[in-house]
Amino acid sequence: MLDSDPQHNLTTYLGFELEPDQPTLLEFLKKTVAPEDSIYPTLDNDNLFLIPADDQLDTVQDYLSNSGVGATLLKRRLEAVSNIFKVCIIDAPPQRSQICLTVIGAADFLLIPAEASVKGYGSLVRTLDLLNGLRDVGATGADVLGILPFRDRWIGNTQAHESRAAVEGMRDEAGADLVLPSIRESERYKQAINKRTTLSELG
Repeated sequence: MLDSDPQHNLTTYLGFELEPDQPTLLEFLKKTVAPEDSIYPTLDNDNLFLIPADDQLDTVQDYLSNSGVGATLLKRRLEAVSNIFKVCIIDAPPQRSQICLTVIGAADFLLIPAEASVKGYGSLVRTLDLLNGLRDVGATGADVLGILPFRDRWIGNTQAHESRAAVEGMRDEAGADLVLPSIRESERYKQAINKRTTLSELG
């Protein structure tokens, strides 16, 4: 897995507490260390490894912008370890940025989370426009694997009007076959994340 979000929630969730001198995605992108020095084994799964992130990842924005190949840089860096790992899952930042561009450039498939709200629908439209723009200039060949509505608000057995309208808009925009079953709004997800566990383990 690869944590490309400067908020580094995935890194924290997997139990990593990095020292300032330990390499992260920042060094991986800048090629200041050997690729394998930025890859760490996880504690609970022998087959799961992580390229972590920390607060300093935000400083890579200018580097990507000035490189001239920012949209394809991560893909090039990952080629160095493509013979070792068959699958790489990238946690992308939620906002449009140079980091987001290079993640899309590196991806084969995109799973796009979108909040079941007017704001979430608008964000999805902008993300799809960005994807199409990158395709037009040959910066990515990524396909949309699915769109995952989240914070879908229900009151009892009735879906809130805003959530229903947003999900219907997503189906109209991207095609109903690409919109996955939504994740309902619930504090249980936050509780599971805070305790670094799964919903099933939480009970």
